[in-house]
Amino acid sequence: MLELWPPEEAAIILAEDQEVLNSKQCKILETQLKTLPHDDPRWFERFRAPVLDEDGTALGIVVVSRDITPQKEAEAARENAVTEALRLARMRSDFLARMSHELRTPLNAIIGYAQILQYQPALPDHQARGLATILSSGEHLLALINDILDLAQIDAGKLELAPSLTRMSTQLESVTDIVRVKAQENGIEFHYETAGLPTIVMVDAKRLRQVLLNLLSNAVKFTDVGHVTLRVLRLPSSEDSVATVRLRFEVEDSGIGMSHQHIGRLFQPFEQLAEAPRRDSGSGLGLAISQQLVELMGSEIKVRSELGQGSLFTFDLEVPVASKPAADAPPQKRIIDYEGPRRSILVADDVENNRAVLMDMLIPLGFNVFDASDGRGALLEAERLKPDLIVMDVMMPVMDGLEVIRRLRLMPGLHAIPIIAVSASAESDDITRARAAGADAMAPKPLQRASFLELIGQQLRLKWIVEDAAPAAMASEGLIAPPQPEIDVLHQLALEGHLTEIGRRAQRLASLDVRYTVFATQLEKMANAYQSKAVLSFLSRYRA
Repeated sequence: MLELWPPEEAAIILAEDQEVLNSKQCKILETQLKTLPHDDPRWFERFRAPVLDEDGTALGIVVVSRDITPQKEAEAARENAVTEALRLARMRSDFLARMSHELRTPLNAIIGYAQILQYQPALPDHQARGLATILSSGEHLLALINDILDLAQIDAGKLELAPSLTRMSTQLESVTDIVRVKAQENGIEFHYETAGLPTIVMVDAKRLRQVLLNLLSNAVKFTDVGHVTLRVLRLPSSEDSVATVRLRFEVEDSGIGMSHQHIGRLFQPFEQLAEAPRRDSGSGLGLAISQQLVELMGSEIKVRSELGQGSLFTFDLEVPVASKPAADAPPQKRIIDYEGPRRSILVADDVENNRAVLMDMLIPLGFNVFDASDGRGALLEAERLKPDLIVMDVMMPVMDGLEVIRRLRLMPGLHAIPIIAVSASAESDDITRARAAGADAMAPKPLQRASFLELIGQQLRLKWIVEDAAPAAMASEGLIAPPQPEIDVLHQLALEGHLTEIGRRAQRLASLDVRYTVFATQLEKMANAYQSKAVLSFLSRYRA
């Protein structure tokens, strides 16, 4: 029999025994007790059951007690391990987010100046090709950094989908057009098959495109001979409603395939299971991110593969069917000026290159641009200049951008100045904080010229003056550009130097719609003459 310490514990246990006797109900209790004053406490599990007479009278209780200290210690160790794992995961996510921010900052200057220099007149062809390479490489590096940022957001539970009205066929064709060129470069066939697709659905088109490009790019990379196929099929819906549709996406290849062991590790971050020669691009995050994006969409990517027998990746999505059409974005023309009196803009950023990019972007358009290199300087310059617009970097020394914005909103004569916050990590939480501080809008780094100027135009209510998209003779003939997704594909092909493919697509455009004849003829003529600079400049005029 064990003696309990302190003695008061014995009274508590006797009271519990009496409760079982009175209630005539069994009871199990886990208790931490000492058997001697200087002993470590130990855990005991005590099972109590009443002993009843034939008439139900309680005669006593039976108690079975066992030492469960080892089990409790094991549970505590597991809990501590989980806590530590969560702590390390948070540290990793924070580190990845910080590193992504630091890497995007210099890319702002690289991509920004590449975009500005694209529009320089009389640029020799070899320089135009070099500039296109800089821009393409910068955008590729940005895509890798965005993969890291996506992973950090997913780990932190901060990545959210943004569904919008999407013309399904247009989105899928923009994906397949890019992949078809990659497949042709590898000497393999690419097939695209659909059945029963709805016209308009509500889906996060950007994320769906990201998943499909990841799966298809991998399929092309790991296929030496044969084919890659994308199938998108309409399935019977799990809901008895005309408001939703169930779509199955299949990516099939005749490539090298995988073992079952490889499939088990396939969706782990940073895993690159292929031999070294095939690891020439990518971060090893694409499939891990794709799986988690599909899970956010309510599904799962499944894999069937055998070594040497190719692979099949599938996932199903249940998506709402839209009742109204999604409008195609109008073609964008290059902004060269604006109407009305000259406007002043204050640019606040602690990185000199970032200030220089914005000044070189805005001054040629007729803006009077001033700059500040830290938060306190921005506050003083804003008070002195009273500019028409402020572009405020969020992370700055001395005083951060959000604090500057909060103070400006309290200052007479400055509280109504439009402010565009700029950050290398312009995600949902950052946007919320910027809005709460008083920013009117937010733009992510690296800045994209067209979308950034659109923001400025909205805040200042400007009427832009744009460059003519074509000479007067062509304009009189009614040059009409194709929809924006087609322009995006053509622009990407131009960046990668695929002039032959551009010529082929121009012919197809002319045959699809007579309205595109002038556009297609001009584009085909430049592509066939290998005028890469002219093609890139021409397409840039129409790119959003």
